[in-house]
Amino acid sequence: MKITTAIDKTFVEYTIVFLIMMLIIYFYVMFAGMISAPKFTYAEF
Repeated sequence: MKITTAIDKTFVEYTIVFLIMMLIIYFYVMFAGMISAPKFTYAEF
């Protein structure tokens, strides 16, 4: 039981860290695109 609980804890921790990193990258891409898009459009005009 101890080994299974330890594996479950580490697995949950890695999955949570992975999901958080994916969300950070996702939001960064969204906000970076939203912020940089108007600058490029205004720069063209």
